[in-house]
Amino acid sequence: MYNNDSTISFDQSAVVKLTEENKSTLITFAIKHIVETVASSYWYSINDSNHGWILNEGNFDGIWNENKDCRENLVKILINCYKYKDSYANKSTVFSDKFVSKKLKAIESLLVDKEDVASDGIRRNIVPILYPDFDYKTEIIRLGANEKSQIVVNNWIELASSYSNDQDLFEFLLSRIKREPGSTELKVRILNSAFRNHVICETAIKNIAASAPISLRRSVVSGLSAMMNSLRQQRLYSAKTDKDLKVIAEKLDKIEPLAMLFAALNDRAILRELGYSLSIKNLPWILPAASQHEWIVRDIQNRIDRGE
Repeated sequence: MYNNDSTISFDQSAVVKLTEENKSTLITFAIKHIVETVASSYWYSINDSNHGWILNEGNFDGIWNENKDCRENLVKILINCYKYKDSYANKSTVFSDKFVSKKLKAIESLLVDKEDVASDGIRRNIVPILYPDFDYKTEIIRLGANEKSQIVVNNWIELASSYSNDQDLFEFLLSRIKREPGSTELKVRILNSAFRNHVICETAIKNIAASAPISLRRSVVSGLSAMMNSLRQQRLYSAKTDKDLKVIAEKLDKIEPLAMLFAALNDRAILRELGYSLSIKNLPWILPAASQHEWIVRDIQNRIDRGE
């Protein structure tokens, strides 16, 4: 422990002596630390008084070129500035909106044909932020044609499943899955993503209803049931105009017939879901298959009696 009574002499003229190589190492370390600090918190505000003196438009390209380890975090900073440009959180005073948008587009374009997985990862972080209507189907086909690694292709499939609401894309993703070990689980995962994004894969669902493992059929019925129940909740509590009600009615008219394709299956899980989610007028259609499950029949009859 330091003792205040100790007699220590200091050379008051002494300074830190660094070679040019040491200075370069220190600057690299400091810049990396600053970039990591700003990128680590989405709410962090960049301004001239904290890190804007080094992390600014004038220095951005230099930092990008000379500090490759910083590139992913630099992209995170730009994305946060773009996402939160209209809020206090992460509102930058040193990066203009025009600069952020232009730089993100330039980086994305620069990385299109890069071979390494790290560059592809940076690009995948940019695309859904900058291009909400990005054509994932064309991109996945392009990557496959260019014989990119399956890891890269799968990463784009996962990204597309998370961000797209394009029915054609999901139909394409499901149609390209070959019958092999693990294919059912993959189809379930893609369908669940489609349902979360409120996408109805009509062609795929009809094929699954005609012939598919029971686990896949259960997943489809569960997803359709969740969508129907969600739409009815919207109709009751959040629909404000006749147009809203019309849109909901049209969606229900499209979803319920697809759910009815599974009405004849003698599977307890499927019948239970249909018993909860089908409209009263269609409940009688599942009674023949449900007749072997007394409690399901009872629940259906209770719904009919209540006029739900």
